[in-house]
Formats: sequence, structure tokens, C-alpha cells
Amino acid sequence: GSGDTSEFEITYGRNMDVTHATRRTTHYGNSYLEGSRIHNAFVNRNYTVKYEV
Repeated sequence: GSGDTSEFEITYGRNMDVTHATRRTTHYGNSYLEGSRIHNAFVNRNYTVKYEV
């Protein structure tokens, strides 16, 4: 019910933040690879949260 919606909202917000960080890293160039890895890690974390719920 309501709890589920809240969890989803938080996950979406976190994803947005990650996207912004990755974009900033792209400016550097070399860090681009590192940024990609961070994105993957965050996605995995989101999945884990979904499973917990």
C-alpha cells in the first residue's frame, strides 16, 4: 500500500541523483569509467531494496 509507494519514490530520487553525478563525471573523461561503475552499484542496491520490501 502506502509504504510501497514511499519506497519506490525514494528509489527514483536516488537514481536521479546518481544520473547527475555521472553526468558531472563525464566532464572529466577519465572518471567516466568510475562513474559508470557507481551507477551499476546504485542500481544493484535499488534492486536489493525492492527484494527486501
